[in-house]
This record gives sequence, C-alpha cells and structure tokens, in this order.
Amino acid sequence: MDNLFKEFKNYVIKKIDEQNMYEVFNLYEKNIEFCQSVSEKPTIDTIKDAMTALPANTSMDKKYFLAFYKTKKIIAILDIIDGYPDSETAFIGLFMVDKNIQGQGIGKSIIKELLHLLKIYGYKKVRLGVVENSKKPFVFWSIFGFKIVSEPLKRENYNIIMMELNL
Repeated sequence: MDNLFKEFKNYVIKKIDEQNMYEVFNLYEKNIEFCQSVSEKPTIDTIKDAMTALPANTSMDKKYFLAFYKTKKIIAILDIIDGYPDSETAFIGLFMVDKNIQGQGIGKSIIKELLHLLKIYGYKKVRLGVVENSKKPFVFWSIFGFKIVSEPLKRENYNIIMMELNL
C-alpha cells in the first residue's frame, strides 16, 4: 500500500507522527460536528491514540494514518488499514477534511482517487464505519456507492454503522 499513496496526484502525503500531530490536532479541533458525534473533545492524546488504534487481528505495519497536504498546508487526514477484515479489503477508520474547505469537492476528489487506486492495486472491497447519528457522512459515502452492511455496533458514547463498497 506504500506505493499506492505515492501515486496520488495534486497532494503531498505524509504519515502522521510526532512532528505533524499538532497540525492534525488543529484539523480535528475545527471539525466540531465530528467531535460532537463521537462525544469527544480533541486533545493531543486523542491524536496519539488515533495514531496507534487498530482493530483486532491486525498490526501496525498494516496501518496508514496519513495527512494530505496542498501548498504545504494540511487539508485532510485518512486512517486506513491494509487487508482488514480480510486480505482483499481496505478499511477506512477515519477520513476528515479541513472544515474551512469542506464543500469544495476536495474530499470527493481524494476519495475518488483513493478508490480508483485501491481497485488498480487489487483490492475488492472498501469498508468503513460511520457514526450512527451523523447524516453528512452517510450522504458523502453513499455518493460513491457505499451500502450499509451491519446493524449499529454499540460503543461507549455512540454507535457505528458499517458501510461497504465493492470495487
């Protein structure tokens, strides 16, 4: 999957680490709707946790927590797991676009290119979870053809609905 991200056009993509996590924190902090949907106030610890959060039966070498830059400014973040829950599936744990540029087609452009590249690299499906009471993400992912594939999974402060797309 490393090579896949080198093929993106129009963006510089960097792994999120100690050096750029404060930029990521600023992106999180501006996205009030997301924070409200998960009943969480963003902190540096939230970002550190996101950098290492993994589903069961996978490992850190399969996790890509990435920042997308345009003109040296972070514009989006993507958390994706290679080969989860099976080897033919990519799992998107989080995708967030800078609140100041949402609605300009940037998120759609990134995801359209991501889905295209995943298909070229042999992935058969993409799966993701959406917070149950968040309408905008459902609309966003539905545009690409994602369909609900599960009943809500209960979390401490919110429920997650799994969506999936066959590539």
